[in-house]
Amino acid sequence: MRKSKGFTLLELLITIAILGIIITPLSSMVLTSVKFTKVSEDKQKATNLAQKYMEKIKSGVNLNSYNLDEGNFHVDCSIEPVEGYEFKHNSVSGENGSDSIASDYKIVFPKQSEVIQFYNNNQILSIPQQNVVKPYIKIHSMDNDIVFTLRDEEKKTEDERTIGHEKIIRSSEKEKDKIKIRIDILRDLPNGLTISADNESSDILELYFVKADKLSSSPEIIVEKHGGKIRQYNDILKIEDNSSISNEANKRLYKIVVKVTDKKTGETLSVNKGYKTFLK
Repeated sequence: MRKSKGFTLLELLITIAILGIIITPLSSMVLTSVKFTKVSEDKQKATNLAQKYMEKIKSGVNLNSYNLDEGNFHVDCSIEPVEGYEFKHNSVSGENGSDSIASDYKIVFPKQSEVIQFYNNNQILSIPQQNVVKPYIKIHSMDNDIVFTLRDEEKKTEDERTIGHEKIIRSSEKEKDKIKIRIDILRDLPNGLTISADNESSDILELYFVKADKLSSSPEIIVEKHGGKIRQYNDILKIEDNSSISNEANKRLYKIVVKVTDKKTGETLSVNKGYKTFLK
């Protein structure tokens, strides 16, 4: 009867050496993968944080640079006026001069009211002025005319949703090759606003969203672009009075830089740049 033969010491040493050669790079790969995942997660969190503070500054009334710590991150918010974009007069408050952005058509959400007003230059359109809970506005521009349609998406039936529409001949526009529409949001819109824009003309359709500086929160605005050349200008601030905001630099345009760094290492994880526009 043969005795079973075990591993010799030399065989064990060779086996351990081979395993060491295999395991070392594998463990290195695992550690690198874990580290890379952590770095990616931190960068994503930093990007979200930078976007959060960018939107907060754009929708708010603070013009002062500041920095703070949030979790494992340090946030540095820089707000600087851009030279060459001054108001023509010293005063930047009140209703006078509030037409700094000239437009061909205007849609107004007036204060202390649930109605919506449509204007062709200074002439009010015949679209019914009634309370709208969840506004949905269609804009359909063609070479010779433009159509505005007002809907309330809160209503149950299709017939109830359409409040009114009006077709206007494009004969009094101020600038060649441009259709300028200004949307003045002077009250809170808790259910947001949806604009459906379809530009079949050869001109550029420009949408200017002007918000009062005293809104309790920035409204959610959705612009559905169905075709044609459409430009959208957001976060233009309408200054109501001196008590609501300080704009001592008398500038129309401010550059915003939000930088997020790692508190421990000081490494820059995200930089978000944007602009804040004031409407006189």
